[in-house]
Amino acid sequence: MFEALSLDFEALVATDAAGEANAMELSRLEADHDAWVATLRRMAAETDEALQRIRRLTGPERDQVVADLSEERQRVVSALRRVGGEDYALEFDDHDAFESSNGNANGNAN
Repeated sequence: MFEALSLDFEALVATDAAGEANAMELSRLEADHDAWVATLRRMAAETDEALQRIRRLTGPERDQVVADLSEERQRVVSALRRVGGEDYALEFDDHDAFESSNGNANGNAN
């Protein structure tokens, strides 16, 4: 039961990060603000880990997967900044600097 509730809550967090949450869904998230922030932080960290793994791969779909994950990361970190404040989002700013110094969102050098 707890796992189902966690998955439901995570789905709500993802819906909000995508900008698609309605008023009722936002109300449910606001009722447990700390869990909302913690879920966003975990989602951002998991996306960073996935990006690191994918960047090491080669193949025809790599660039598209990197672009998709980069967009997802941007949505999650933007939501984290909005919901948790700048202090929570700062831990993910180093990744932004990494991307800037190593190419664009597709992993290609400028």
